[in-house]
Amino acid sequence: MVKRRLISGWNINLSFTKPAQLEPFAPEWGRAVEVLDWARTLFALVATLALIGGAAYGARRLGMLQPGPQGPRRLKVIESLMLDPRRRMVIVRCDDREHVLVLSPAGDIVIVDLAAKAQARS
Repeated sequence: MVKRRLISGWNINLSFTKPAQLEPFAPEWGRAVEVLDWARTLFALVATLALIGGAAYGARRLGMLQPGPQGPRRLKVIESLMLDPRRRMVIVRCDDREHVLVLSPAGDIVIVDLAAKAQARS
């Protein structure tokens, strides 16, 4: 069975068969073990963060973090206006058509369907 004596002076028995034996050791050796434990913990943290960062970088390079389709978008909300706290009027452009919609919890209503105006290029 494995037994370990903590540096803080407490005696912890990891096996329940017999009590831990107190072994004399030099105090400077205990300090070195404590430093090694902290270094191992810090290295594990840095390695974990490096793996997470590498996975995010790889996902970005492969295009996995891009929302929606990669091509040009066909649908665009041109303007939105709140009519009251529950209803909203929006102008939606799809290809070469514009649709005026009223959105509400009771349902959506198409008010008018028009040919789209030419967009001013800036």
